[in-house]
Amino acid sequence: MPFNDLLRQRVQPLANVVTAQRFTLYSLASTIAVVAVIVNACRNYSNFYSVAVYLGRSGRSVLVRSHLCRRQPA
Repeated sequence: MPFNDLLRQRVQPLANVVTAQRFTLYSLASTIAVVAVIVNACRNYSNFYSVAVYLGRSGRSVLVRSHLCRRQPA
């Protein structure tokens, strides 16, 4: 049996699980990213107003929020 076929047989079940759980994995990654941005803002700024301004203006924060709010296909 060629190496490619053997590798395909081993990787196929993992690929099926990842494909089936795509929305869950994406949601989990997005949630972790949002929490990381908020924790970073809270560590760098001392009061709520500064954190709110940072989260509203930061390019990374806007990117993470846009991905979290993106409508997922059914």
